[in-house]
Amino acid sequence: MEPVQNAYAVVMAGGRGERFWPESRLSRPKQFLDLLSGKSMIEQTVDRLLPLFCPDHILVITHERYAGIVRELLPDLPEQNILPEPAARDTAPCIALAAAQAERFARERGEQDPVLCVVPSDHVIQETAAFCQVLRDGCCLARFEPCIVTVGIRPTFPCTGYGYIRIGDRLESPIRLETEMYRGLEFREKPDECTAEAYLKSGCYRWNGGMFMMACSTLVQAFRKEAPEMYAFYERLVSCFRNADGEKEIHLERFRKVYETAPRISIDYAVMEKVSCLVVADCSFSWDDLGSWPSLRNHVNQDENGNAVLGLCVCEDSRNCIIDNSNDRHLVAVLGMENTVIVHTEDATLVCSEKSAQKIKKLLSLLSEDDDLKRFL
Repeated sequence: MEPVQNAYAVVMAGGRGERFWPESRLSRPKQFLDLLSGKSMIEQTVDRLLPLFCPDHILVITHERYAGIVRELLPDLPEQNILPEPAARDTAPCIALAAAQAERFARERGEQDPVLCVVPSDHVIQETAAFCQVLRDGCCLARFEPCIVTVGIRPTFPCTGYGYIRIGDRLESPIRLETEMYRGLEFREKPDECTAEAYLKSGCYRWNGGMFMMACSTLVQAFRKEAPEMYAFYERLVSCFRNADGEKEIHLERFRKVYETAPRISIDYAVMEKVSCLVVADCSFSWDDLGSWPSLRNHVNQDENGNAVLGLCVCEDSRNCIIDNSNDRHLVAVLGMENTVIVHTEDATLVCSEKSAQKIKKLLSLLSEDDDLKRFL
């Protein structure tokens, strides 16, 4: 598959992955862990993008504390393509930063109005060819029309852990695309079980894949119209990248001060839920955002009692448990347990009911309040 022209992949890799504690820590969060395949999640993400984007057209946005880890895991990416955030400010400032850098690169390369293809760094997608086709089509449409293309996954079960997008009429594209495109009507938050079943039955809803494609000009116009604070922030960012004396180096001190003033807001709330130019790329490839320990059940072989086990473990009279043991010198023995998550690392062990796994953040807040326990975060 030929690379997409005048387009940049943007990998968002600044999250803390708290729901995967104690494997995921402040020093090395989920996106940098090898949970399933022998490679970290961010390495898998970049591998999926390489059929479409050359390494010098892949940008990684991460917190400055993780820049060294990104360079270690992705040595083929140019150092200037790894963009450290001085402060965590959610996804809208992250994408604004990517747009400013992409436009800077485009100017240097004699290109105009590059397309951004924004993806998270911690999703599980097995069907790379189908994934790449969707991204290619989305980038082509975003270049041809002033629209924002988002990836919508056809739901296969009434999931209460994902956000949803309601779709409207099919889009009759003026260019040839392999992917069916629909008008995007509205975003819906994670539903209860009854609502999720109604969404599935209606056929009019897709899981929100959290992936977006749009020309930089389209994004900037959306900021200008729907999120004036974000537009002002973006303009200040651009001033850091475009010096009056023509120098190419960014003003780092000014950049840090500007970034610390960024609004704390997601791209969904800032733009996606407001724009009228939203298009949903209809997809059926397997996808999971791997949001918490119970989601591992979908990717790990289970024994005859439904136990999903990673690492050295023995189970007796136990059912539907999820066990992850990263210490090959330590045996985890499970007896008489059901619907339980057990995660053992070198210095911490988590035991919780499966239904409580989404509340791990509350547990971590307790650790953060205790000076003796902060070291386990």
